[in-house]
Amino acid sequence: MTIPEYQKLTMRTFKLLNSPFEEVSHMVLGLMSEHNELSEAMTINDDINIKEEIGDKLWYLSNLANIFNVELDINFMPKGQNKVLMLLYSDLSNNVKRKYVYNSGKEDENIIYIINCIFRALIDLIVYLFGQDISILEEIMNKNINKLYIRYPDQYKDDYALIRNIQEELEQLKK
Repeated sequence: MTIPEYQKLTMRTFKLLNSPFEEVSHMVLGLMSEHNELSEAMTINDDINIKEEIGDKLWYLSNLANIFNVELDINFMPKGQNKVLMLLYSDLSNNVKRKYVYNSGKEDENIIYIINCIFRALIDLIVYLFGQDISILEEIMNKNINKLYIRYPDQYKDDYALIRNIQEELEQLKK
């Protein structure tokens, strides 16, 4: 699966909300909450859960990129030093606030840059945890999409989000 294919497939389970601000906020908050879940999985060295949480982060990041009509770029290199992910999330939420709350409309370029910085940081994390074989990214994307097909057989629905078959999802992740 390529990154553009993955981005297209993540749109199937994207919930349309009342405004772009709500959709972007949902993605930013999701990225931040998944960061905590990833940290917990890394603390106990649970590779299956680590890959799942990276996949969940990729889903939020992919849909955030989709909102801004940008393709995630695996070859993107940030200017200067890499920032710690939490600082990137802080920058992202600050730019989203300025764009949507203060209606400045000048933050799109910054937001797109930060999206790519976060993506690059996730790629670097995958390499750090699992070695130089970047095919692990394809495995993570595939497992994430397959898990979402179990959770949302046709498309996103609130009922499906609330009632999950965790055991079936876990079996899919272990394949």
